[in-house]
Amino acid sequence: MVELKINEDFRKLIPPLTEDEFAELEKSVLEEGIRDPLYVWNGFIIDGHHRYKLAKKHNLDFKIHEMYFDDDISAKIWMIENQFARRNLISAQRIDLHCQLEDMYKELGELEDKRDLERFLNEGIPVPKRRKSTRERIADGAGVGHGQVWKYKEIKEKALDPNIEYVTKELFDSVYMGVVPISTAHKEIRSIEKKVKAVEEMKEAAKYYKSIDNIEIINADFYTWCNENLEDESVDLILTDPPYPKEFLHVWSQLGEVAARVLKPNGYLATYSGQLYLDYVMHELGQHLSYVWTVALQHKGATQLVNPRQLICAWKPILIYKKGVAGKIESASGSALVDFIGDDYREKGYHEWGQGESAVGYIMKTLSKPNELVLDPFVGGGTTLAVACDLKRKCIGIEIDEQYINIIKSNLMKPKTKLLF
Repeated sequence: MVELKINEDFRKLIPPLTEDEFAELEKSVLEEGIRDPLYVWNGFIIDGHHRYKLAKKHNLDFKIHEMYFDDDISAKIWMIENQFARRNLISAQRIDLHCQLEDMYKELGELEDKRDLERFLNEGIPVPKRRKSTRERIADGAGVGHGQVWKYKEIKEKALDPNIEYVTKELFDSVYMGVVPISTAHKEIRSIEKKVKAVEEMKEAAKYYKSIDNIEIINADFYTWCNENLEDESVDLILTDPPYPKEFLHVWSQLGEVAARVLKPNGYLATYSGQLYLDYVMHELGQHLSYVWTVALQHKGATQLVNPRQLICAWKPILIYKKGVAGKIESASGSALVDFIGDDYREKGYHEWGQGESAVGYIMKTLSKPNELVLDPFVGGGTTLAVACDLKRKCIGIEIDEQYINIIKSNLMKPKTKLLF
Protein backbone atom coordinates (compact mmCIF):
# COMPACT_ATOMS: atom_id res chain seq x y z
CA MET A 1 0.00 0.00 0.00
CA VAL A 2 1.24 3.47 -0.90
CA GLU A 3 2.08 5.55 2.15
CA LEU A 4 0.68 9.09 1.98
CA LYS A 5 1.58 12.04 4.20
CA ILE A 6 -0.84 13.89 6.48
CA ASN A 7 -0.52 17.65 6.89
CA GLU A 8 -2.40 18.66 10.04
CA ASP A 9 -3.16 22.13 8.63
CA PHE A 10 -4.76 20.45 5.64
CA ARG A 11 -6.62 17.85 7.68
CA LYS A 12 -8.20 20.47 9.97
CA LEU A 13 -9.81 22.12 6.96
CA ILE A 14 -12.01 19.06 6.41
CA PRO A 15 -15.10 18.92 8.66
CA PRO A 16 -14.99 15.70 10.71
CA LEU A 17 -17.62 13.05 10.09
CA THR A 18 -20.08 12.12 12.79
CA GLU A 19 -19.94 8.55 14.11
CA ASP A 20 -22.95 7.62 11.99
CA GLU A 21 -21.47 9.21 8.86
CA PHE A 22 -18.13 7.42 9.37
CA ALA A 23 -19.91 4.10 9.97
CA GLU A 24 -21.92 4.59 6.77
CA LEU A 25 -18.73 5.37 4.81
CA GLU A 26 -17.02 2.30 6.29
CA LYS A 27 -19.92 0.08 5.32
CA SER A 28 -19.84 1.48 1.79
CA VAL A 29 -16.09 0.96 1.20
CA LEU A 30 -16.22 -2.57 2.63
CA GLU A 31 -19.05 -3.46 0.24
CA GLU A 32 -17.91 -1.59 -2.87
CA GLY A 33 -14.28 -0.70 -2.26
CA ILE A 34 -12.84 2.83 -2.41
CA ARG A 35 -14.27 4.03 -5.69
CA ASP A 36 -13.22 7.70 -5.59
CA PRO A 37 -9.51 8.50 -5.86
CA LEU A 38 -7.57 10.22 -3.11
CA TYR A 39 -6.34 13.64 -4.22
CA VAL A 40 -2.71 14.35 -3.39
CA TRP A 41 -0.35 17.33 -3.66
CA ASN A 42 3.37 16.95 -3.00
CA GLY A 43 2.67 13.62 -1.28
CA PHE A 44 0.09 15.16 1.11
CA ILE A 45 -3.58 14.17 1.08
CA ILE A 46 -5.81 17.12 0.19
CA ASP A 47 -9.02 15.13 -0.33
CA GLY A 48 -9.75 11.67 1.07
CA HIS A 49 -8.50 11.69 4.67
CA HIS A 50 -11.40 9.53 5.89
CA ARG A 51 -11.05 7.06 3.01
CA TYR A 52 -7.30 6.79 3.61
CA LYS A 53 -7.93 6.00 7.29
CA LEU A 54 -10.32 3.18 6.32
CA ALA A 55 -7.92 1.92 3.65
CA LYS A 56 -5.18 1.49 6.24
CA LYS A 57 -7.60 -0.06 8.74
CA HIS A 58 -8.90 -2.68 6.32
CA ASN A 59 -5.92 -2.93 3.92
CA LEU A 60 -7.96 -1.65 0.95
CA ASP A 61 -6.61 -0.54 -2.42
CA PHE A 62 -7.20 3.01 -3.65
CA LYS A 63 -6.32 5.22 -6.59
CA ILE A 64 -4.37 8.47 -6.43
CA HIS A 65 -4.99 11.66 -8.37
CA GLU A 66 -2.08 14.10 -8.36
CA MET A 67 -2.86 17.81 -8.10
CA TYR A 68 -0.54 20.71 -8.95
CA PHE A 69 -0.48 24.03 -7.09
CA ASP A 70 2.08 26.81 -6.78
CA ASP A 71 1.76 27.00 -2.99
CA ASP A 72 -0.08 25.55 0.00
CA ILE A 73 -2.50 28.51 0.11
CA SER A 74 -3.79 27.55 -3.34
CA ALA A 75 -4.05 23.95 -2.18
CA LYS A 76 -6.07 24.96 0.90
CA ILE A 77 -8.44 27.08 -1.16
CA TRP A 78 -9.02 24.18 -3.53
CA MET A 79 -9.73 21.85 -0.60
CA ILE A 80 -12.40 24.09 0.88
CA GLU A 81 -14.01 24.90 -2.46
CA ASN A 82 -14.04 21.19 -3.29
CA GLN A 83 -16.03 20.59 -0.12
CA PHE A 84 -18.48 23.36 -1.06
CA ALA A 85 -19.07 21.80 -4.46
CA ARG A 86 -20.35 18.64 -2.80
CA ARG A 87 -23.02 20.40 -0.75
CA ASN A 88 -26.38 21.88 -1.77
CA LEU A 89 -26.18 25.39 -0.35
CA ILE A 90 -28.19 28.56 -0.84
CA SER A 91 -26.47 31.86 -1.71
CA ALA A 92 -26.10 33.14 1.86
CA GLN A 93 -24.55 29.87 3.02
CA ARG A 94 -22.12 29.79 0.06
CA ILE A 95 -21.08 33.37 0.82
CA ASP A 96 -20.63 32.57 4.51
CA LEU A 97 -18.40 29.59 3.77
CA HIS A 98 -16.35 31.44 1.17
CA CYS A 99 -15.86 34.33 3.57
CA GLN A 100 -13.89 31.89 5.69
CA LEU A 101 -11.36 31.92 2.86
CA GLU A 102 -10.92 35.70 3.03
CA ASP A 103 -7.56 35.65 4.82
CA MET A 104 -6.33 32.92 2.48
CA TYR A 105 -7.40 34.91 -0.56
CA LYS A 106 -5.52 37.94 0.77
CA GLU A 107 -2.42 35.85 1.42
CA LEU A 108 -2.73 34.27 -2.01
CA GLY A 109 -2.94 37.71 -3.61
CA GLU A 110 0.25 38.77 -1.85
CA LEU A 111 2.01 35.60 -3.00
CA GLU A 112 0.82 36.13 -6.57
CA ASP A 113 2.02 39.74 -6.55
CA LYS A 114 5.42 38.65 -5.24
CA ARG A 115 5.67 35.81 -7.76
CA ASP A 116 4.64 38.03 -10.69
CA LEU A 117 7.24 40.62 -9.71
CA GLU A 118 9.95 37.94 -9.54
CA ARG A 119 8.97 36.59 -12.96
CA PHE A 120 9.09 40.10 -14.40
CA LEU A 121 12.54 40.77 -12.94
CA ASN A 122 13.96 37.35 -13.88
CA GLU A 123 12.14 36.53 -17.11
CA GLY A 124 10.62 39.79 -18.32
CA ILE A 125 7.05 38.40 -18.08
CA PRO A 126 4.62 41.38 -17.86
CA VAL A 127 2.83 41.89 -14.55
CA PRO A 128 -0.98 41.63 -14.88
CA LYS A 129 -2.61 45.08 -14.97
CA ARG A 130 -5.32 44.06 -12.57
CA ARG A 131 -5.90 41.14 -10.28
CA LYS A 132 -9.23 40.15 -8.75
CA SER A 133 -9.93 41.63 -5.33
CA THR A 134 -10.59 39.43 -2.34
CA ARG A 135 -14.27 40.33 -2.48
CA GLU A 136 -14.44 39.36 -6.14
CA ARG A 137 -12.73 36.03 -5.42
CA ILE A 138 -15.28 35.31 -2.69
CA ALA A 139 -18.14 36.35 -4.96
CA ASP A 140 -16.92 34.18 -7.83
CA GLY A 141 -16.53 31.20 -5.54
CA ALA A 142 -20.01 31.69 -4.06
CA GLY A 143 -21.55 32.34 -7.47
CA VAL A 144 -22.98 35.76 -6.58
CA GLY A 145 -22.22 39.42 -7.29
CA HIS A 146 -19.58 41.03 -5.09
CA GLY A 147 -22.21 43.51 -3.85
CA GLN A 148 -24.08 40.59 -2.29
CA VAL A 149 -20.91 39.56 -0.45
CA TRP A 150 -20.50 43.04 1.00
CA LYS A 151 -24.17 43.22 2.07
CA TYR A 152 -24.10 39.77 3.66
CA LYS A 153 -20.92 40.53 5.62
CA GLU A 154 -22.41 43.79 6.92
CA ILE A 155 -25.61 42.04 8.02
CA LYS A 156 -23.65 39.33 9.84
CA GLU A 157 -21.20 41.74 11.52
CA LYS A 158 -24.00 43.97 12.81
CA ALA A 159 -26.16 41.04 13.92
CA LEU A 160 -23.30 39.63 16.00
CA ASP A 161 -22.27 43.02 17.44
CA PRO A 162 -23.67 43.22 21.03
CA ASN A 163 -23.62 47.03 20.82
CA ILE A 164 -26.06 47.10 17.90
CA GLU A 165 -29.61 46.35 19.03
CA TYR A 166 -31.53 47.15 15.85
CA VAL A 167 -30.03 44.23 13.85
CA THR A 168 -31.10 41.00 15.54
CA LYS A 169 -29.66 37.50 15.43
CA GLU A 170 -33.10 36.39 14.25
CA LEU A 171 -32.83 38.60 11.17
CA PHE A 172 -29.40 37.18 10.35
CA ASP A 173 -30.65 33.60 10.83
CA SER A 174 -33.55 34.26 8.46
CA VAL A 175 -31.06 35.51 5.86
CA TYR A 176 -28.71 32.54 6.36
CA MET A 177 -31.59 30.08 5.94
CA GLY A 178 -32.86 31.85 2.83
CA VAL A 179 -36.16 32.99 4.40
CA VAL A 180 -35.31 36.67 3.80
CA PRO A 181 -33.26 37.70 0.72
CA ILE A 182 -29.93 39.39 1.45
CA SER A 183 -30.88 42.58 -0.39
CA THR A 184 -34.22 42.83 1.43
CA ALA A 185 -32.58 42.48 4.86
CA HIS A 186 -29.85 44.96 3.97
CA LYS A 187 -32.42 47.50 2.77
CA GLU A 188 -34.38 47.04 6.00
CA ILE A 189 -31.24 47.64 8.07
CA ARG A 190 -30.42 50.78 6.10
CA SER A 191 -33.95 52.06 6.70
CA ILE A 192 -33.68 51.35 10.43
CA GLU A 193 -30.28 53.04 10.61
CA LYS A 194 -31.67 56.10 8.90
CA LYS A 195 -34.49 56.29 11.45
CA VAL A 196 -32.12 55.73 14.38
CA LYS A 197 -29.86 58.52 13.14
CA ALA A 198 -32.82 60.84 12.60
CA VAL A 199 -34.15 60.18 16.11
CA GLU A 200 -30.75 60.94 17.63
CA GLU A 201 -30.50 64.17 15.65
CA MET A 202 -34.01 65.20 16.69
CA LYS A 203 -33.24 64.34 20.31
CA GLU A 204 -30.23 66.65 20.17
CA ALA A 205 -32.21 69.41 18.45
CA ALA A 206 -34.99 69.15 21.05
CA LYS A 207 -32.58 70.37 23.73
CA TYR A 208 -32.93 73.83 22.23
CA TYR A 209 -36.73 73.78 22.03
CA LYS A 210 -38.46 76.84 23.43
CA SER A 211 -42.13 76.77 24.36
CA ILE A 212 -44.48 78.16 21.75
CA ASP A 213 -47.45 80.26 22.76
CA ASN A 214 -50.77 78.40 22.50
CA ILE A 215 -49.04 75.07 21.75
CA GLU A 216 -49.08 72.36 24.44
CA ILE A 217 -47.25 69.03 24.24
CA ILE A 218 -48.59 66.49 26.72
CA ASN A 219 -46.98 63.11 27.45
CA ALA A 220 -49.85 61.08 28.90
CA ASP A 221 -52.69 58.69 28.19
CA PHE A 222 -55.23 60.87 26.39
CA TYR A 223 -58.30 59.40 28.10
CA THR A 224 -57.00 59.96 31.62
CA TRP A 225 -55.50 63.38 30.88
CA CYS A 226 -58.58 64.74 29.10
CA ASN A 227 -60.89 63.61 31.89
CA GLU A 228 -58.69 65.24 34.51
CA ASN A 229 -57.71 68.45 32.70
CA LEU A 230 -60.22 69.47 30.00
CA GLU A 231 -63.41 71.25 30.90
CA ASP A 232 -66.72 70.40 29.27
CA GLU A 233 -67.35 72.09 25.90
CA SER A 234 -63.90 73.71 25.77
CA VAL A 235 -62.56 72.40 22.44
CA ASP A 236 -63.47 73.70 18.98
CA LEU A 237 -62.07 70.84 16.86
CA ILE A 238 -60.63 67.40 17.49
CA LEU A 239 -58.34 66.41 14.62
CA THR A 240 -56.49 63.16 15.12
CA ASP A 241 -55.13 59.89 13.72
CA PRO A 242 -55.50 57.02 16.22
CA PRO A 243 -53.62 53.74 15.75
CA TYR A 244 -55.44 51.26 13.50
CA PRO A 245 -54.38 47.73 14.64
CA LYS A 246 -56.89 45.49 16.40
CA GLU A 247 -55.24 45.83 19.82
CA PHE A 248 -56.10 49.56 19.83
CA LEU A 249 -59.81 49.26 19.00
CA HIS A 250 -60.75 50.19 22.57
CA VAL A 251 -59.55 53.79 22.02
CA TRP A 252 -62.39 54.56 19.60
CA SER A 253 -65.06 54.32 22.26
CA GLN A 254 -62.89 56.44 24.58
CA LEU A 255 -62.35 58.99 21.81
CA GLY A 256 -66.08 59.26 21.13
CA GLU A 257 -66.82 59.67 24.83
CA VAL A 258 -64.18 62.40 25.31
CA ALA A 259 -65.26 64.21 22.13
CA ALA A 260 -68.92 64.26 23.19
CA ARG A 261 -67.94 65.92 26.47
CA VAL A 262 -65.18 68.40 25.54
CA LEU A 263 -66.36 69.60 22.11
CA LYS A 264 -68.29 72.81 22.01
CA PRO A 265 -71.85 72.59 20.63
CA ASN A 266 -71.66 71.95 16.87
CA GLY A 267 -67.92 71.24 17.17
CA TYR A 268 -66.36 68.66 14.84
CA LEU A 269 -64.30 65.52 15.27
CA ALA A 270 -62.22 64.70 12.19
CA THR A 271 -60.32 61.46 12.46
CA TYR A 272 -58.24 59.35 10.12
CA SER A 273 -59.09 55.66 10.17
CA GLY A 274 -58.03 52.40 8.63
CA GLN A 275 -60.65 50.42 6.73
CA LEU A 276 -60.27 46.90 8.08
CA TYR A 277 -62.27 47.72 11.23
CA LEU A 278 -64.15 50.69 9.83
CA ASP A 279 -67.56 49.27 10.74
CA TYR A 280 -66.51 48.98 14.40
CA VAL A 281 -64.95 52.46 14.42
CA MET A 282 -68.07 54.11 13.00
CA HIS A 283 -70.33 52.21 15.39
CA GLU A 284 -68.32 53.32 18.44
CA LEU A 285 -68.09 56.96 17.37
CA GLY A 286 -71.77 56.93 16.42
CA GLN A 287 -72.69 56.11 20.01
CA HIS A 288 -71.61 59.61 21.03
CA LEU A 289 -71.65 61.90 17.96
CA SER A 290 -73.52 62.46 14.69
CA TYR A 291 -71.90 61.15 11.51
CA VAL A 292 -71.46 63.91 8.92
CA TRP A 293 -69.32 62.67 6.01
CA THR A 294 -66.22 60.78 4.84
CA VAL A 295 -63.32 62.48 3.06
CA ALA A 296 -61.22 60.20 0.84
CA LEU A 297 -57.46 60.73 1.18
CA GLN A 298 -55.61 59.21 -1.75
CA HIS A 299 -52.35 57.41 -1.02
CA LYS A 300 -49.44 58.82 -3.02
CA GLY A 301 -46.35 56.77 -3.76
CA ALA A 302 -46.25 53.28 -2.27
CA THR A 303 -49.65 51.70 -1.66
CA GLN A 304 -50.46 49.22 1.06
CA LEU A 305 -51.36 45.53 0.74
CA VAL A 306 -54.06 44.61 3.26
CA ASN A 307 -53.23 40.94 3.83
CA PRO A 308 -56.46 39.91 5.63
CA ARG A 309 -58.44 41.02 2.57
CA GLN A 310 -55.73 40.43 -0.05
CA LEU A 311 -56.23 43.80 -1.71
CA ILE A 312 -54.30 47.00 -2.40
CA CYS A 313 -55.52 49.95 -0.36
CA ALA A 314 -55.18 53.16 -2.39
CA TRP A 315 -57.07 55.59 -0.16
CA LYS A 316 -57.85 56.32 3.49
CA PRO A 317 -61.05 57.64 5.08
CA ILE A 318 -61.10 60.80 7.16
CA LEU A 319 -64.33 60.51 9.15
CA ILE A 320 -66.14 63.69 10.16
CA TYR A 321 -68.51 63.66 13.13
CA LYS A 322 -70.33 66.49 14.86
CA LYS A 323 -71.56 67.27 18.35
CA GLY A 324 -75.20 67.96 17.59
CA VAL A 325 -77.26 67.48 14.46
CA ALA A 326 -75.14 66.67 11.39
CA GLY A 327 -76.73 69.27 9.10
CA LYS A 328 -74.68 71.32 6.67
CA ILE A 329 -70.91 71.56 7.19
CA GLU A 330 -70.18 75.04 8.45
CA SER A 331 -66.92 75.74 6.65
CA ALA A 332 -64.71 78.20 8.51
CA SER A 333 -62.73 78.88 5.33
CA GLY A 334 -65.81 80.03 3.40
CA SER A 335 -65.40 77.31 0.77
CA ALA A 336 -67.39 74.09 0.72
CA LEU A 337 -65.49 71.03 1.90
CA VAL A 338 -64.26 68.82 -0.94
CA ASP A 339 -64.43 65.15 0.01
CA PHE A 340 -61.41 64.02 -1.98
CA ILE A 341 -57.78 64.90 -1.24
CA GLY A 342 -55.39 63.66 -3.88
CA ASP A 343 -52.19 65.65 -3.47
CA ASP A 344 -51.16 64.82 0.09
CA TYR A 345 -47.73 63.47 1.00
CA ARG A 346 -47.45 61.28 4.08
CA GLU A 347 -44.68 62.56 6.35
CA LYS A 348 -42.84 59.51 7.76
CA GLY A 349 -39.81 61.39 9.04
CA TYR A 350 -41.35 62.05 12.46
CA HIS A 351 -43.61 59.01 12.90
CA GLU A 352 -43.96 55.77 10.94
CA TRP A 353 -47.73 56.33 10.72
CA GLY A 354 -47.42 60.08 10.15
CA GLN A 355 -49.79 61.95 7.85
CA GLY A 356 -49.03 64.78 5.46
CA GLU A 357 -49.36 68.39 6.53
CA SER A 358 -51.40 69.46 3.51
CA ALA A 359 -54.40 67.22 4.32
CA VAL A 360 -54.23 68.08 8.03
CA GLY A 361 -54.03 71.77 7.12
CA TYR A 362 -56.99 71.56 4.73
CA ILE A 363 -59.23 69.89 7.33
CA MET A 364 -58.10 72.31 10.06
CA LYS A 365 -58.75 75.41 7.92
CA THR A 366 -62.19 74.13 6.93
CA LEU A 367 -63.43 73.05 10.36
CA SER A 368 -61.84 75.65 12.68
CA LYS A 369 -60.94 79.33 12.83
CA PRO A 370 -57.76 81.16 13.93
CA ASN A 371 -57.28 81.25 17.72
CA GLU A 372 -59.72 78.39 18.24
CA LEU A 373 -58.60 75.34 20.22
CA VAL A 374 -57.69 72.14 18.37
CA LEU A 375 -57.12 68.90 20.26
CA ASP A 376 -55.12 65.93 18.94
CA PRO A 377 -55.28 63.01 21.42
CA PHE A 378 -52.84 60.90 19.32
CA VAL A 379 -50.37 63.50 18.12
CA GLY A 380 -47.57 61.05 17.20
CA GLY A 381 -44.78 62.96 15.48
CA GLY A 382 -46.49 66.34 15.94
CA THR A 383 -47.98 67.08 12.50
CA THR A 384 -51.19 68.56 13.94
CA LEU A 385 -49.23 70.79 16.33
CA ALA A 386 -46.95 72.01 13.54
CA VAL A 387 -49.89 72.82 11.27
CA ALA A 388 -51.81 74.52 14.09
CA CYS A 389 -48.79 76.69 14.79
CA ASP A 390 -48.66 77.75 11.12
CA LEU A 391 -52.41 78.39 10.96
CA LYS A 392 -52.53 80.39 14.22
CA ARG A 393 -54.66 77.90 16.11
CA LYS A 394 -54.28 76.96 19.72
CA CYS A 395 -53.49 73.29 19.99
CA ILE A 396 -53.06 70.56 22.58
CA GLY A 397 -51.21 67.47 21.37
CA ILE A 398 -51.21 64.36 23.54
CA GLU A 399 -48.77 61.48 23.01
CA ILE A 400 -48.52 58.47 25.31
CA ASP A 401 -45.10 57.32 24.04
CA GLU A 402 -42.39 59.42 25.69
CA GLN A 403 -39.85 58.74 22.94
CA TYR A 404 -41.89 60.93 20.56
CA ILE A 405 -41.81 64.05 22.73
CA ASN A 406 -38.35 65.08 21.51
CA ILE A 407 -39.42 64.24 17.95
CA ILE A 408 -42.46 66.50 18.30
CA LYS A 409 -40.29 69.34 19.55
CA SER A 410 -37.91 68.86 16.64
CA ASN A 411 -40.86 68.89 14.24
CA LEU A 412 -42.02 72.22 15.65
CA MET A 413 -38.50 73.63 15.22
CA LYS A 414 -38.05 72.63 11.59
CA PRO A 415 -37.61 75.43 9.01
CA LYS A 416 -40.88 76.75 7.67
CA THR A 417 -41.57 76.30 3.98
CA LYS A 418 -44.37 77.51 1.75
CA LEU A 419 -47.66 76.24 3.18
CA LEU A 420 -49.29 73.47 1.19
CA PHE A 421 -52.78 74.24 2.48
